[in-house]
Amino acid sequence: MNREMDNKEISTSYWKDAFKRLRKNKLAMVGLYIILGLMVIAILAPWIAPYDPYEVNYDEYLKPPSLRHPLGTDEFGRDILSRIIFGARVSLQVGIIAEGIATAIGVLLGSISGYYGGWVDHLIVELTNIIFAFPFLLFVIAIVVSLGPSLTNVFIAVGITGWAGTARLIRGQILSLKESEYVEAARALGASNTRIIFKHIVPNCIAPIIISATLGMGGAIMTEASLSFLGLGAQPPIPSWGSMIDYAKDFLRTNLWYSFFPGLAIMITVFGFNLLGDGLRDALDPRLKV
Repeated sequence: MNREMDNKEISTSYWKDAFKRLRKNKLAMVGLYIILGLMVIAILAPWIAPYDPYEVNYDEYLKPPSLRHPLGTDEFGRDILSRIIFGARVSLQVGIIAEGIATAIGVLLGSISGYYGGWVDHLIVELTNIIFAFPFLLFVIAIVVSLGPSLTNVFIAVGITGWAGTARLIRGQILSLKESEYVEAARALGASNTRIIFKHIVPNCIAPIIISATLGMGGAIMTEASLSFLGLGAQPPIPSWGSMIDYAKDFLRTNLWYSFFPGLAIMITVFGFNLLGDGLRDALDPRLKV
C-alpha cells in the first residue's frame, strides 16, 4: 500500500515538473496557444464565421481583400475567411482521428513486438520496415484511390500507414522495461501478459506516446491538405485548406491572395504542432532539470 502511494506521488511530481519545464519553454507555449486558438476557432466556427462558407454569390466573384471580405472571395463568391475558419474543423478532425488510429495501432503492435519477442517480433519489425520502405504520401494516395476519395478514407489511409514510427518507438521502450522489478513482481503475482503490458508497462511509456502523437498530428494535417489538393481528400463543397489551394492554382497570376491565406493557415497549424511536440519532448524528458 505504501509503495503504491509512493509511486503515485512520484508520478504526480514527474508531471508537475514536466509542466513547469513546458511553461518555461516559450516556443512550446507559442505552439500550445496556436493549437488552443485553432480548437476555439473550430468549435465556434458557426458563430464567428462572418458568412456561410457554402453560400454561392457570383456578384462577389474573386473580390480582393476588403473590409467586407477581409481575405477576399473565391471564384464562386464564397468568403475565404469563413471557409478557412470552417476548414479548421477538417484539419483538427484529421489530426485527432487519423493520428489517433495510427497511435493506437503503433502502441498495440509495438507492445506485442517488444514484449513477446521471437518470431512475432521479427514479423512486426519486418512489417514496419516494409512500411518505411514505401514513400509515405504515395502509399496513402494508393489506399485512398483504392477506397475512393473522401475524408473518411483519408482517416483510414493515414491511420493504417502512419503507425510504424510509433510502433518502433514503443518497441524500444518495452524492451527496456519488460525486465523491470515491478514487471517481475506482477509476473510473480500471476498477472496475465495482457495485464502486464497494458496495466504496468504501457502507462510508463505515456510520455513518448504523447510526443509522437503530437508531432504526428502536424504530419497528418499536411497529408490531408496534400490529398485534398489532389482531389482525393475532402470533397466539394466541404471547406478544406488543401482543396482551396487546389481551386486557387488557376488564379495564381491574377489573384495570389486566394492561395496565400489557406497556405498560411496550413503553415501556422503545422508549425504550432511541431513547436508543441518539440517542447513536450524536452519537458517530458526526466533527464532534464528545471
